[in-house]
Amino acid sequence: MQPSLVTVDGQELALSRKDAALLALLAVEGACAKDHVAAMLWPDADSRRSRLSLRQRRFRLARAAGVPVVVGEDTLRLNSAVISPLQVGGEPGDEPPETELLGSQPFDDCPDFLRWLQGARPAWRRRITARLEQHADQLEAEGRLVEALALARRLAEDEPLSDRAHRRLIWLLYLQGDLGRALGEYKAFCDRLAEELGELPDDATGELVARIRLGEFSDAAARTTPGDQPWRPPFVGRDAEMAALQQAWVERRPMLVEGMPGIGKTRLIGEALRAQPALCCLHVPVFAGERHRPHAVLARLLTNLWLGPQALRPDGHRALPDWARRELAALLPELHAQAPAEVRPLGLQRALECALAQAGPDLVVIDDLQEADQATLDLLPALSRPGLPPWWLVCRQGERPAEIETWLQSSPAPQVIELLPLDQAAVGQLLAHASPGTTRASSAESILRSSGGVTFLVVELIKAMSEGRAPEDDGTPQGAAHFIRSREASLEPTARQMAHTAAVLRAPLTAAAAAAIWDTDVAPWQSALRQLEAVHWVDAQARMHDLVASALYDALPLAERRALHARLAAWMEREGRPPADAAQHHEAAGQNAQAAPLFERAAAEAARACRVAEQARFQRSAAEAWLACGRHDESFRALRASVDPLLMGLGAEVAQPVADLMLAQARGPLQHVQAHIALAELDNHRGRYLEAEARVVQVMPIAQSLQDANACIQLGAHRAYALVSLSRLSEATEILAQLEPLLDQATALTRKEYVEAQAVVCWRSGQLSRCADYTQTALDLLLAGGHWGSALVQASNLAGIQAQRGRFRQADEMLQGSLAWREMLGPLEGHTVAGLDTVRAWVDIGLGRGVEALAVMRRALGFYARATELDRIAAHATETLARIHLSLGQVLEARAVHAPLAAVQQPVQGTRSWLVAAAIASASGGDPQPALDRAASWAAQASDNRLLLLRVAAERLCCGGTHASPADLAQVEQQARDCEQDALAARVAWHHVGVLLTRGEAAPAAELALRLLDDPGWAEDILPCHWQWLGALALQAVADPQAAVWQQQAQTALARSREGLPPAQQPAQAWPRFAHLAGTPRA
Repeated sequence: MQPSLVTVDGQELALSRKDAALLALLAVEGACAKDHVAAMLWPDADSRRSRLSLRQRRFRLARAAGVPVVVGEDTLRLNSAVISPLQVGGEPGDEPPETELLGSQPFDDCPDFLRWLQGARPAWRRRITARLEQHADQLEAEGRLVEALALARRLAEDEPLSDRAHRRLIWLLYLQGDLGRALGEYKAFCDRLAEELGELPDDATGELVARIRLGEFSDAAARTTPGDQPWRPPFVGRDAEMAALQQAWVERRPMLVEGMPGIGKTRLIGEALRAQPALCCLHVPVFAGERHRPHAVLARLLTNLWLGPQALRPDGHRALPDWARRELAALLPELHAQAPAEVRPLGLQRALECALAQAGPDLVVIDDLQEADQATLDLLPALSRPGLPPWWLVCRQGERPAEIETWLQSSPAPQVIELLPLDQAAVGQLLAHASPGTTRASSAESILRSSGGVTFLVVELIKAMSEGRAPEDDGTPQGAAHFIRSREASLEPTARQMAHTAAVLRAPLTAAAAAAIWDTDVAPWQSALRQLEAVHWVDAQARMHDLVASALYDALPLAERRALHARLAAWMEREGRPPADAAQHHEAAGQNAQAAPLFERAAAEAARACRVAEQARFQRSAAEAWLACGRHDESFRALRASVDPLLMGLGAEVAQPVADLMLAQARGPLQHVQAHIALAELDNHRGRYLEAEARVVQVMPIAQSLQDANACIQLGAHRAYALVSLSRLSEATEILAQLEPLLDQATALTRKEYVEAQAVVCWRSGQLSRCADYTQTALDLLLAGGHWGSALVQASNLAGIQAQRGRFRQADEMLQGSLAWREMLGPLEGHTVAGLDTVRAWVDIGLGRGVEALAVMRRALGFYARATELDRIAAHATETLARIHLSLGQVLEARAVHAPLAAVQQPVQGTRSWLVAAAIASASGGDPQPALDRAASWAAQASDNRLLLLRVAAERLCCGGTHASPADLAQVEQQARDCEQDALAARVAWHHVGVLLTRGEAAPAAELALRLLDDPGWAEDILPCHWQWLGALALQAVADPQAAVWQQQAQTALARSREGLPPAQQPAQAWPRFAHLAGTPRA
């Protein structure tokens, strides 16, 4: 536009180039020295001539305008009557000002002015933009949406890459009731950013579009005539579900809303929130493809909490402790200048708890949970505790993540609401609302049959009927699918091609991606995507609705479907997408030879992250793909590689069919041996020790004839483990000695299996020092090979050995030292985490940390909630939890937990189970003798039963209470120390102290107590506060000055053990077994 000056009477006067420059300079600067202005505009003239030129310009402007435009002598400024572009545009009919200062006017002959102009333009642009935005806000508030939309378009055109400008345009289009054009603008903006910058819109823009689709702004009604507004279906048929959500809100319970695609899950949540206008809700949508981006959902949660344009608590992170912001900066680096290089899961969990507690939202909603990343899912149960906001989760039916399935088996678990299809009455209500006065019962019945009651399809069919294009009713739910396919015929060819591609991809498909897939220009795909958005087949994130995708996919000819899968697989490989995604498309295309190596790559990536269940799944897929293309050896190898991760991730029951399949597919003697090795390992895990030994005896001659050192050692190690579990220690020791000469020929992992077997033998025979040496060797082999997950297990085993020796503090230090490995690996799974948690809980209770021990142990047992049998790890975990309850004085809880152990049928586990039953009977005032007799009977069935008989003898004395013989107690203590069972020895010794005090023998009691208090080996099954209390009593009986010190330590330890427990579950001050010594009633 030509710069101009508009007079009071409306006459527009064109400005010359330097007149415009003069006025622009004064409008921007406000005031300027006369000599400086003259020198800038007439640089080639001397000062006298330049001042003369300036005076002439001022005179001509005043004559043309009728008033002086520029005033002042030495300092020039605009007349106060002159209105600059920053002040116009506030009234109807006003032309909005130019954003670019002086447009494209050339000023090459005025270099100083040109430099000023180039520096002034950005600030001018910002000021004009701010003025236009302010005016647009005013227009919107006044309901002048047409004018506001025109300004919004102008702003978006001026700044084609501005998120802020396009958010305003999308919002105003939505307010006018034009959802299709709003989403079209969003898509065009996405394409422009991708093409020019290789970026996506910012989170604020994506969040706005997501919230528009969620219906959060339904109350911001469009300000157009009623006839122009699109039909918004009423919310019908969900009274019971709404009542359940309202009750859940009152009780602050977590909820899981499930239903098939299109059933109305998101709408239900939105309506429930609108029914509670005062509720402060943090909404976190999950987008397709995010399951492969660890912590993506948690990062969006934090953004929506503090940093987004609609942030719940803007800048609230500044109030967090420094440590919490530093931990969270691993997800959002802007939170702290010293962001850690890697996410530390345990630290992240604590920081998230702190953040949610500080921000205080009433509720957190996660939509499309099935797309969430596993790292987020692993943390959800831990973040659902008293004091934190409840979670409402929305998930597609049939796609519930395994982590949520496990959570549902624990307590407290989310309540599940399953959304069912609409009934005929609800369909009739929708139909009556859309077409008042013309509804017939037969129409509602017809729509119900064709849609199956799926809300999305019901609405589509009602729209079609109102537009006179209803599909022919075939009386089946498939009628809706026919309708979708019939609409396809009205699409342009490129839009149909894009729809088919999206239906096969089942992930967001942008125009840029479509162009890359088909190797063409992006422009036709942008138009195609806008057409798909217009018919509501794809959403704002370019994700096709599942029902539409299913209908289109099912209708594709097999040849076209396979060709599309092949094309998508090739594109994914070029783009460096996750190998599992490309593999699945290769597999669907029938290209199994290309799919199998990609599945194995995906398994290797999962193994490096210690995601064992995922690793097993990909290995199994690789095995199936290799088999499909006739590569039997590769298929067997992949099957074999899936057994161990399946065992550690999902348990022996799940791994068993895979090992059976290995045996069925085995070709040749070596594969048969390898299949039996896997089966023997599973036999041991399932407690089938006799079967494991028989299997090894049968197969070992074949392995020996093959002269395969690795197979022979693995078989021997599994047999040794079975024999140890059958208490045949001498035979196990002999077998391992025979295998030792083969170690030089074995791989590092096979040698690791050998030393693990030696460690187990030493453990069961009471040689804990040697057991620790073998375990350390296994740990060194694993670290050298970079097997961090297995190394973590061995470090935990070392901690368990220290706990057996009563060195609970040293065990705790070992576990703390291995936290770096655990945090590096991220959340673990299955048997791995259950075994680690069992050791962690036993160390915690040995240190008196009651609430921590219970929480960790319950989490460990949650893995076994759906198991049909107790394997060895599950039995050990169950026994551990029962003993923790007993230590805390929670006898009823211990009895309930212990009940499943009655089914155990092996000597070692049977003995230990009945010893716990005896302790429960004694603690509850019952007769422990029957359980002790059963324990002795099981111990007698073992051949090498020295340790088992020692434990039976110790339990008899401890259950005997004050009637036990001091000489017998001293004898059993010494036997335990000879076997390096120092924690058991300390337990017996503290009972000895109590018996001596009861008998009035204060001096020997004090002498023994002093020795125990100085001993680094602490007692098992007794809280530190209780043995410290008893020690203080013994010292007090002989007036020892240390009595007060230990009494204070006992009080401190008691407070620590009670911390976090409900009053009814807190341990008593006095050790219940010897409470009479304090003159208090026995608990």
